[in-house]
Amino acid sequence: HAKKTDIDMDDVRLAIQGRVNYSFTSPPDKEFLLELAEERNKHPLPLIPEKYGVRLPPEKYTLTGVNFHIVPEQRAKAGKDSAVEGQTAALSSGIETLSAASSTPS
Repeated sequence: HAKKTDIDMDDVRLAIQGRVNYSFTSPPDKEFLLELAEERNKHPLPLIPEKYGVRLPPEKYTLTGVNFHIVPEQRAKAGKDSAVEGQTAALSSGIETLSAASSTPS
């Protein structure tokens, strides 16, 4: 702080220079990029397998691939199994009731 009440042109230049130093970076030298390209191009590309059809990446590299695994707790699984069995029994008895009602003449 320069203990000034007014902003002059030197203050603006100083502020712009401070932003330019931290906001923008210069591109790397051409020689450096050529060295990187030479190093990268030393390794040959992998061979393409000779098979027909669409060539897709492995499932783990796709956006639609599953990237997590769910491991349920044993107690929760046992509780769900008994609840499902109870619902299945109630549903089957309801179906038997409906089929018995539809088979009786009205």
